[in-house]
Amino acid sequence: MASSAFGWAWLPRELLDLILDRLLEFTDYVRFCSVCKPWRLIALDEDESDSGYHQLHKQRLSILKSCRNKLPMLVIPTKHNADDLRSFYSIIDGKLYDLPLPLPCETRFFGSSHGWLFTIDKSLAITLINPWSGKTILLPEFKDPWGKYQPWLDENYDQFPGKAILSSDPCLNPGSYEIVVIYLGSMDLAVFRSGDNAWNFLTLKRQYFFCDVLYYKGLLHAVNHFGEMVCIEDGTDKVVVEPAIPPPDFTTIHLVESRQGDLLMVWRFLNDNQDNTKCKTIDFTVFKLLRALVTRHCFWVTTMRVQPTTTVATSHTTVPLKINVPQPSPSFLELTITRSMANQHRHQHTITALRPNTT
Repeated sequence: MASSAFGWAWLPRELLDLILDRLLEFTDYVRFCSVCKPWRLIALDEDESDSGYHQLHKQRLSILKSCRNKLPMLVIPTKHNADDLRSFYSIIDGKLYDLPLPLPCETRFFGSSHGWLFTIDKSLAITLINPWSGKTILLPEFKDPWGKYQPWLDENYDQFPGKAILSSDPCLNPGSYEIVVIYLGSMDLAVFRSGDNAWNFLTLKRQYFFCDVLYYKGLLHAVNHFGEMVCIEDGTDKVVVEPAIPPPDFTTIHLVESRQGDLLMVWRFLNDNQDNTKCKTIDFTVFKLLRALVTRHCFWVTTMRVQPTTTVATSHTTVPLKINVPQPSPSFLELTITRSMANQHRHQHTITALRPNTT
């Protein structure tokens, strides 16, 4: 048995490359990495002793990037609320995958980006966790540099941050990624750059009250509750579209990049629920950003209006936006939908792609 296991671990590199080339789903890639350490090193291109390391590196990156384009999973509590496991529900194949993901007591998820989960505890310590590789990134302590809002932060850590995103996957760009956080009830932005020892709290021209952020074509874009979109580069903010399109009441706003590379602004309409605890989505309106050829002036155009039964489209599959998932209810749809209490204690969702339901 021992020699057989040894043989599996040391199969020829060329044979393993052929297997990797035929993997389509991210879960298959994860299973390959889980067979043994030598397989994992080859799959993640960490075996630098191989002469073809550099030639295969781009190939591995393309595989990982293609996996990112697939429909993400729902993160839900385990059946028996285990402390050391989390369940990941695949919408595509309707299966649950239990992964070891131990978290300290009073630690909660508050979002995800590029396959990484964001967690925070009562001390406002933010940690990134990759559930597939098991890697973690400990970030510097998050403290209000002016001290004005620190008491509020300490008492309301369950509502902070409003949202967090990565500029790129730290696995693919370990020395050149950024993390952006909307904090203090969706008002201000803080940025952490890989290699830094502290957060950079951005001081902009004025207070915008941001509700969503997105890295688009390498630049940070943010939108506020009034429909005003700002591009931030090197700490300088510039309003992209003037005048802004103010949304009606009971609307949340989201920034999305389409599969065609367009920048979209999505309005999510909620019903007027008086108790502000359960808000039902009743409609979406999607705008696309265009730029005039001569004046280079940017403006929004309406591209579609869709109902909550609209389907979410990926490169390989289409599934209903309204879906049934195993109980208990999911904490958030990883990479696609995040749970937040940032906008008047209403849930916010980030939508990756929309397509009208033609069935």
